[in-house]
Amino acid sequence: MLRFLKSGEAGIALALLILFAGLSWGSPEFLSADNLLTVARQFSVYGIIAVGMTFVIVAGEIDLSVGSVLALSACLSARLVVEHAWPLGGAMAAAIAAGAAAGWVNGALTVGLGIPSFIITLGMMSVVRGVTYVFTGAMPISGLPDGYLFLGSGTLFGVTVPVVTMAVVAVAGGVILKFTSFGRAVYAVGGNLEAARLAGVATNRVRILCFTCLGALAALAGMLTAGWVTVAQPVAGEGYELDVIAAVIIGGSSFSGGKGTVLGTMLGATLMGVLRNGLILLGVDVNWQKVAIGAVIVMAVMLDRLRRRI
Repeated sequence: MLRFLKSGEAGIALALLILFAGLSWGSPEFLSADNLLTVARQFSVYGIIAVGMTFVIVAGEIDLSVGSVLALSACLSARLVVEHAWPLGGAMAAAIAAGAAAGWVNGALTVGLGIPSFIITLGMMSVVRGVTYVFTGAMPISGLPDGYLFLGSGTLFGVTVPVVTMAVVAVAGGVILKFTSFGRAVYAVGGNLEAARLAGVATNRVRILCFTCLGALAALAGMLTAGWVTVAQPVAGEGYELDVIAAVIIGGSSFSGGKGTVLGTMLGATLMGVLRNGLILLGVDVNWQKVAIGAVIVMAVMLDRLRRRI
């Protein structure tokens, strides 16, 4: 408990409590069980991706293509199910494999060419989105079966499947990052790449695997999104990379690598979700909502720079 109070997550938790108190005072329905479950459902998709992004950012890299990978995987799985009568499990496996492959390409190009991941993934963002438009004809895919729709709107123990999935992914990611040799290698790579290499860490493999896992999680999030809105759309996920990165940075991870936790990321994702929901409940104009969210992202980057100077 004392360790948590001294950690960076404690400050985020305090800010979240203050935000909860302010919104509950300004909008009494904010603390209703239905609204809180809605909030969790709304940020669960980018919360799942944020777990993978935590690994990538802690390793000292970044991925801007997650929104495009989300759309590609959702449309691929939907097309296999609707147009080719694939079983849902097979279509999901194919979509996750496609997302993982896209992540692997990001990592392999970053490592192999020595080009910053920002540039590689910026290009892949357009490439993957373009591929999605081509094979869908820029048209949404509807007629998803009930089993697919259950992924987005079904419930387990009274909680929607995306929220349960986010919880499972977060717990698994937190355990791997904090308690396994791979997690320690990720911190080592992000802290000092050359020192990690000299210490015997397979730095290239670690970096590529981080990108690969992120791609797989983006694919999973894409199918949950399609199940929720009942249609797979090639435009899905546009701008998600900003929310995901903001959640990770607000959660205490550093753009310079070597620092961050999944718990902090989940707190950051929760803060972003609560803020969005609160602005809607308070009747804030949609344009001012964008201003507020953008300001939070800028402040997150500024805080990261300040943390690096301290």
